[in-house]
Amino acid sequence: MGVRGRRRSRARGDGLRLARHVAAGELAPCDLRHAALALLGPLLLALLHQGPLGGRVCGPLDLDAFAATHQSIERRC
Repeated sequence: MGVRGRRRSRARGDGLRLARHVAAGELAPCDLRHAALALLGPLLLALLHQGPLGGRVCGPLDLDAFAATHQSIERRC
């Protein structure tokens, strides 16, 4: 299986995981792709900002603290 195949397989697996949370009533019914992007988008942006975009130099961010904050916000929603 190529890289794209593995990515698609992983994405389907993540979608199934979110679907289980919807089925269990832990997540409101929604577009699962949108939910995955909403969950991962802020973390990806923080990583890009601190790395390739140079934020580590002008505005360092404690990525562990950011991830913990993001997780606590998501749990409240």
